[in-house]
Amino acid sequence: MPAWLVTRYADVVAMAGHPDLSCDPVHAGDTLERALGPAARARPDLRSSLLTLDPPDHTRLRAYAVAPFTPRRSEQHQGLISAAADALIDKIAPTGRADLMPDLALPLSTTVLCEAVGVPRDGHSLVRRWLDTALLPTADAASIRALNAVLTEVDDYLVTLLPHHRANPGPSLLSRLVRALDAGALTRTEATELAATVLFAGVEAPAAVIGAGLLALLQHPDLCARLRTAPRAVLDSAVEEIVRHGGPIEALTRYSTAPIDVDGLEIPAGVPVILCTGVANHDPSAFTHPDRLDIDRTPNPHLGFGHGPHRCPGASLGRLITATAIHTTLRRLPELALDTPTAPRQRNSVFVHGIAELPVTFDAQP
Repeated sequence: MPAWLVTRYADVVAMAGHPDLSCDPVHAGDTLERALGPAARARPDLRSSLLTLDPPDHTRLRAYAVAPFTPRRSEQHQGLISAAADALIDKIAPTGRADLMPDLALPLSTTVLCEAVGVPRDGHSLVRRWLDTALLPTADAASIRALNAVLTEVDDYLVTLLPHHRANPGPSLLSRLVRALDAGALTRTEATELAATVLFAGVEAPAAVIGAGLLALLQHPDLCARLRTAPRAVLDSAVEEIVRHGGPIEALTRYSTAPIDVDGLEIPAGVPVILCTGVANHDPSAFTHPDRLDIDRTPNPHLGFGHGPHRCPGASLGRLITATAIHTTLRRLPELALDTPTAPRQRNSVFVHGIAELPVTFDAQP
C-alpha cells in the first residue's frame, strides 16, 4: 500500500509517540481498502485490539496487559521456562539432528505464554493451529474468511475459560481480565481481544527472536563458545543485541491524523506512516558498526521492542524465554552447527518477521 517510510533512528523515536499519529486504520480513509481489498475488511471487533487503539482506551487496556509481564512476574516463570526448555532438548538430544523452530522455539514460547495468559495444557495445540492460520500474511478473500473463522473460534474458546478463572483466581492474564470484566471495567470483547493479542504476539515474537539469535550465533562459533559458560549479564546483553541486529519487529504502522513536519518534509493527514524500526536499528548515527553482531554493545538503545506508549508489554518475559532457550541449547548440544547450505526459509506473519526453520546437527547425547 502507498505509505510514508520513516527510517532514521532519531526520526523513528520522535514519531513513535507523536500525538498526530494514530494506530487506528480508520484514519487512513479508503487507502487500505484500495490497497488490500478484502484484507481491509477484517472483523469490526478487531478495533478493540491493543494494536489498533489510541489513548485513553489503549492506556486503559495496556495496564492489564503489562501487569502479568513485569520483570518481577517474568522472573517467577524462570523455573517453568528452564524445565520446558530442558524437556524439549531431552527429546532431540539422542537424535543428533533437529529443526530448532518446531522442536524448540515455537513449543517453548507456546508453553510459557499459555501459562502466563491462563490457557490450560490441553489448549496448547489449539493455539498452535490458530497461529498457523491467523498469522499468514495473505489478503485474498478465502484467507480472510479463514482468519475470521479462527478469530471467532479463539473468542469462543477464551470465553469458555472465564468461569474457571472466576472460580480459581490467580496471577494469569485471564484471571486479571475476568476480575475487571466482573467489575465492569472491561467489556467481554475487550477482554477476549486483549487476551488473544497478547497470546498470539507473545508466542510468535520470542520464537522468532530465538530463531534469529541461534542462526546469528551459529554463524559466529566464537560467540557460541563464549555464551555456553557466560554469566547472566553477558547472556542478557547478547539477547539485547540479537533483538537489535535481527529482531522480529521490523516496522510499526501508524496513520496520520493531521499534517506532520519531519525534517522539513510534510506528511499529509490521512495516510499510512511506517516507522521502520528494523532500519533504524542499523542507523550508523545511533549505533557504531551497526551491521556487526556485538554482544557487548553498550549502550544499546534499540527499538526492537518498539518505543513510546506502544512498546511491547511482554518484553521482559520475551527476553527471559530467549536467554533461557539460547543458553540451554548451546550448553546441552555439543558441536551444534547449521545443517543447511542456504538461508533458512522465512516465516512472515502479521506480527513478526522471522525464519520458519532452523535445521541443525550436533553430537547425539544418550
